[in-house]
Amino acid sequence: MLEDVISARNTSPVVAVLLSQVIASAASGDVFAEILVEMGLPVLRTRIPRLERFAQSFGRNVSPGIYRDVAEELLTSVKRYEPGFGA
Repeated sequence: MLEDVISARNTSPVVAVLLSQVIASAASGDVFAEILVEMGLPVLRTRIPRLERFAQSFGRNVSPGIYRDVAEELLTSVKRYEPGFGA
């Protein structure tokens, strides 16, 4: 799919995998991150934890804490996608 997008652009898109709904005490987050990295995909270090306060916060303000961390990581460490990457 990314190859289709690249052909319509002048520059390669910036891509990264953000793991969300990660259960902090479970090993699954690390396992999935490792698999994705082995596939050649860039995985952000920051993860969005599974927190009920997010699910229950519809219509209310939520602290930007973890989302600020994601934004900073995206701005500082994500590279442009290159064709064949992750193939």
